[in-house]
Amino acid sequence: MGETRAVPGSWQNFAAFQVFGDYAPIGDFFVVVRLVPDVRAHTHLLGDRARDQEALDPQLGQLTIRAGLWLAQTELAAFVYATAEECLVLLPSDSVRAPGRTLVVHDMLTSMYAARLARLAGAELPVSGSIYELPSLAVVRRVFAGALDVGRSTTLGRSARRLQAQLRGRGQALRDAELSSPELQASLLETHGVKVDSLPQWWWTGVAARRRGGDVEIFDRLPEGGRMDELVQG
Repeated sequence: MGETRAVPGSWQNFAAFQVFGDYAPIGDFFVVVRLVPDVRAHTHLLGDRARDQEALDPQLGQLTIRAGLWLAQTELAAFVYATAEECLVLLPSDSVRAPGRTLVVHDMLTSMYAARLARLAGAELPVSGSIYELPSLAVVRRVFAGALDVGRSTTLGRSARRLQAQLRGRGQALRDAELSSPELQASLLETHGVKVDSLPQWWWTGVAARRRGGDVEIFDRLPEGGRMDELVQG
């Protein structure tokens, strides 16, 4: 098992809804699967690619998003929210009614996401998945809205850590203490030509996809977290 990223505040709020192992699904509940590339492998890959990529390696970020959005083309996903660091998948309700089916779908999504990401990036990235069983569509929307808000609010810090991995890959030692404050993070980024306010929209908020029948709608400009109700229809 690889090392996953620390659970951000929004996910701590939903810890009570996380399920483990085989279980009988509760009727009318919604299931969300969170997929996260292994942090050590991802950091290592950023370093390996650093000499040939611009600051923050936006190409790898876009490939990670594409791997997540691709899941929306399968019948295993009703709604997908993909960022440069993770992917959230709302499962169609009728796909996980049978006992044990949720774990089967979870394993399939984890394998498919990892395989697609490896194919696009040209390197293996182990992926860890977690399952959340949520009692209402309102709670589902809060999950996605929270993930979007956390992504937006942590843009500075995660951008600085990404650049740190690249600099280490180029042989430039950079201690964690040098990123201990927003001021230091902003200074590091600006020193290497990165203006956070000028980063593209997808870097701040990710991209979403909604499956309806055989069609997939892509949303590359997402609303404020509290207005995710407009997109997440279940």
